Amino acid sequence: MAWKWLSALAAAVVVAAVALAGVRHWMLHSPTATAAPGTEVPVVRTVTPEVAAASTDLRLPARTAPVEQALIYARATGVVSERRVDIGARVRRGDVLALIAAPEIDQGVDKARAALAQVKAKEQFATTNLQRSQQLVDQGFLSKQVLDERQAGFDAAQADRLAAEAELRRLNEIRGFQVVRAPFSGVIAERRVDRGDRVVGDQGNAEGFLFRLVRVDELRVSIDAPQAVVMQVQPGMTAEVIFPELAGEKLAAKVVRSAGVIDARTGTMHVELALPNPSGRIPAGMMGEVAIKVPRAHEVLLVPNSTLIVRDGKSQVALLVSSGAEPQGTLRFVPVQLGRNLGNKTEVLGGIPRDAALVNNPNALLREGDSVRAEAMPEAQAKQK
Repeated sequence: MAWKWLSALAAAVVVAAVALAGVRHWMLHSPTATAAPGTEVPVVRTVTPEVAAASTDLRLPARTAPVEQALIYARATGVVSERRVDIGARVRRGDVLALIAAPEIDQGVDKARAALAQVKAKEQFATTNLQRSQQLVDQGFLSKQVLDERQAGFDAAQADRLAAEAELRRLNEIRGFQVVRAPFSGVIAERRVDRGDRVVGDQGNAEGFLFRLVRVDELRVSIDAPQAVVMQVQPGMTAEVIFPELAGEKLAAKVVRSAGVIDARTGTMHVELALPNPSGRIPAGMMGEVAIKVPRAHEVLLVPNSTLIVRDGKSQVALLVSSGAEPQGTLRFVPVQLGRNLGNKTEVLGGIPRDAALVNNPNALLREGDSVRAEAMPEAQAKQK
């Protein structure tokens, strides 16, 4: 009985081996290709990588901001006697925005003028006294010590006059702050004061401003460029800005500056573009998209996704190494560095030459060093892949 059982087991092993060989033969020859009659060398279909364009289209979300803006504070303490602008008002540089009534400042100016008149009178008296003393000293009727004392009095009177003039100029400058003017031409975006409000000059509260003035004849467009392209995005490059609200209209912009440092949290670098907006049609703060053609740092190849396999956790391709002019050769599995997935194709940043013959849909039983016969894919089918 034992020998019968052993004979049956040996027969089963033989049948299984034959079946496995048949499966391997089928997987090597189908569905990728069929073997040539009378040969055991499997046939594979190959494709050649496509050289990608010299530049790539980079699309990034963008946000706009005024090219210039200022928070306008009061420099004089008093009561707003007149407010001449409101939200949305377009002003020019130097236009009056508000007037501040400050009687204390006016009184201080009057007092400083009176004080200046007093010190001028003292200076005049000291000048006359010094001149007379000089003549008396020359004639021998006055001592040199008295002359020195009167010279010191003249110097002190002159210094008092200079100090009084400086104080009057200071108060006049402060009185000038009672008139609030626009530092540049723009639009009033925010107003936080009304007639009759009391304002405090030079206060440190960041929320205590009177107006927010913005310049929107040009917009600042901000994007965050990924690390892969930051070295290619340079000032002077042109771009297109698209806003959903403008029905796909493409607006020309230009790269003007970049931060020069990659943010450790996001892995991106802040880049700013200038977008002309002479009519002010586009409000600041809109969100949109920037499209910019970025030159590639080096040659990039495009391969069909069907040529890519993953082995040992690495992306690889099956490369056919031909021997001579015959379409027969051996297989090599080469690791590749991948870029973006473009749908049916993927960017290869390195690992294979541009004239490589890549096996399309390599099956799992193909091994390093296998001999195969190449059959190029039909062009139409290669494009679909």
